[in-house]
Amino acid sequence: MSFYPKEMMHVNILIPKSRKDDVVRELKENGTLELMEVQEKGIDNARLSDTYPRTSEAIRMIEEALDTFRLVEKKGRGFKERVEVGDENAASILKKFEKKRHVLEKIISIRRELKSLKEREAKLDETEKIASLLQSLNVDPKSLTGHPFVSVFIGKMGERDHENFAKEVSPHSKKIFIKTMPLEGGNLMLAAAVPNSLEESVSKTLNMNGFEPLKIPGEISGYKITDARNNLLAEFESIKVKEARLLGSVAKFLKEKKEFLVLLEMLRIEKNTDESGMLFGTTERTVMISGWTPARNLKSLQGVVKKSAGNACSISSRPPQKGETPPTLVRNAGPAGGLEILTKSYGLPDYNELDPTKIITLTFPIIFGMMFGDVGHGVLLMIAGFAMSRKIPGDGANRLGKTLIVCGVAATFFGFLYGSAFGLTHENTPGMFEPLWMEPLAEEGRNITSFIRFSITIAVVVLSLGCILNIINQGRHSLKHAFFHPWGVLGLWVLLAGANLFYTHGIDFIPLTIMGILGDSAALGTVFNGLVLLVVPLALVPLGEIFVEKKPLVVGLYSIMEVGQTFLVNTISYVRIVIIAVVHGALLLIVIRIMEMVTSGLTGLAGSVLATVIFIGGNVVVFGMEAMIALVQTTRLHYYEFVSKFYRGSGRSFAPFRAERSYTVRRINGNKLKHI
Repeated sequence: MSFYPKEMMHVNILIPKSRKDDVVRELKENGTLELMEVQEKGIDNARLSDTYPRTSEAIRMIEEALDTFRLVEKKGRGFKERVEVGDENAASILKKFEKKRHVLEKIISIRRELKSLKEREAKLDETEKIASLLQSLNVDPKSLTGHPFVSVFIGKMGERDHENFAKEVSPHSKKIFIKTMPLEGGNLMLAAAVPNSLEESVSKTLNMNGFEPLKIPGEISGYKITDARNNLLAEFESIKVKEARLLGSVAKFLKEKKEFLVLLEMLRIEKNTDESGMLFGTTERTVMISGWTPARNLKSLQGVVKKSAGNACSISSRPPQKGETPPTLVRNAGPAGGLEILTKSYGLPDYNELDPTKIITLTFPIIFGMMFGDVGHGVLLMIAGFAMSRKIPGDGANRLGKTLIVCGVAATFFGFLYGSAFGLTHENTPGMFEPLWMEPLAEEGRNITSFIRFSITIAVVVLSLGCILNIINQGRHSLKHAFFHPWGVLGLWVLLAGANLFYTHGIDFIPLTIMGILGDSAALGTVFNGLVLLVVPLALVPLGEIFVEKKPLVVGLYSIMEVGQTFLVNTISYVRIVIIAVVHGALLLIVIRIMEMVTSGLTGLAGSVLATVIFIGGNVVVFGMEAMIALVQTTRLHYYEFVSKFYRGSGRSFAPFRAERSYTVRRINGNKLKHI
């Protein structure tokens, strides 16, 4: 079992130009080589083929046609059966495309016509709104223009702005006709008719009060309002008829969709092949291909190349050299595969970095289970995870579902340890099973003290593990860094020395230390040995910052406080395990108490039904809320307190050169080819 990403090998492949197409075709079907740009003296990089522009245009046209189909097809319609295709080059596939070009052009033409109708419909809709406002004001569009002695203003403004406007034009109120209509958001639609002699001053006053003039569209100007709205309605109906006719035409082409999907996939594969080819190196007679492949796939890759090149090839391979950054390939099986979602959310491990997934697979469920311990809720979480992993499509949902299953198992386990099932415990429900360990809320809260002490132990174990993993990571590069790193040997020493003081004296070591500093020799003698174990590594931490990391003296001195404070805060942070576990149990207890209180005076069927409704409803609410809180807090403890001690997550994902197929399958072994 490896805790590191899959081993990678750098591969150089040299083949004759005459064999290039055969080799590249097999490489993309094999899908185990991530291509790199060849940078060798005397070797030029390849260029895009002459068919590339036509391939790109064909892809664009098919994508536009398929987009059009979405307007008429039913949701969920798909094609499960794949079409068997042969090894065709771009020119051959483009010939098939050309036979379908006239159909695609027709579909695209319909799409553009539909788009034009939609744009016209949107414009008419805006015009209809304006016409409706004018009708509400009892104003005809025709009456707004063509007056030799009167100017008309129509638009919207705020209610307060209108009050100011009305005050400012009040001296001319007998000469000005104003009509308003309220709009949403504290605005008004205003229509004003003024003599031409007042046009300039009224216009200026309106503008200073935030007036937004309304432009009367040409579709209604010059008409009476009733005629204008009738014209709009007639055009709306005409557009709907045209849209229905065009959509009917699109529906007739739906039978061609599968063929278009197959063509599109083949063209995309060829386009990707063409683009990837620019990474190749070429001479007059040869082609060089370079890249990374997983070490376990090296032999099969060599076999593919030799077979497709007719053994006319040269293949060299080597492990990564210092300074190179190979891609990262992480493959975790079983429960660890689900918890990869946490690692990848933080960041992929660097090629030379330890992958924390397998370790998180152990620590994450345990900490979550301690927070969410309940047999009933644990089983519900397992069921939810199972349903998510099986019923919801997508790799992300599958991984999250597996994570919930593992967490559900841990929550069920701790539920037995706590003696709790849906909040029912031996203490509050006679006949329930007794806890195998302790019930956090039992004995008037006295268990909480020992629970907190246990959470501190968990903190020390997990943080120590983080330091140990960091020592391993740092030790692969530099023993000095492994020793002096704040989360290395010295950091681990500080953590364990602090834990020793806590377990020996409890929190009393703090006042004992203060009393010793102030001159109490007896108090100092009590904690002296423990303090020495703590002070020595803290005193050495600045040396690493100054002499190993080459940082200034002030940074080195500050690191003493930083290391001590960080470990203290990180350790205390794990007390949230107790807090969330206690809150989880307390909320479930509240549900039971409410159920008892509400149904105390009821008997028979009514009391049983009401009790059941309250019990189930309360558990559903607590389950949903507490499961989310526990997941978030467990993730936080891992990201900030644990994983950050040893993990950077700066790797890049392995991206092999591969023919992505969803609708096609490559014909092999002489099987009959299905025509597309």
